[in-house]
Amino acid sequence: MNPLEMSGVEWANNANNYPAEKLLPLTGQFIAWSLDGKEILTHAWTLEEVFDEMERRGRRDFIYDYLPAEWDMTGRPIPVRPEDRDALTTRLKDMAAARPAGAKVES
Repeated sequence: MNPLEMSGVEWANNANNYPAEKLLPLTGQFIAWSLDGKEILTHAWTLEEVFDEMERRGRRDFIYDYLPAEWDMTGRPIPVRPEDRDALTTRLKDMAAARPAGAKVES
């Protein structure tokens, strides 16, 4: 399927199935996803750096996102302290393992 013809739900399903252990080192960063949500093209601490890198590559076909480490009850990101990273890694892996195979995001 042409990524430009994908729905937001299809993109979200692909991005949500990206391995948690690969996302963990990117927490607190901006990321550029492929249009199908299956690949991270680049990442950086600022959105400007992401756009600069994608421009350097001559790419305009990406979706940018911010990956907070954790959310509080109001939906605001909570930064993760380096000493808490191992516990968060374990939690993310447990959550990924508990997700049923083929689980989909509902629209």
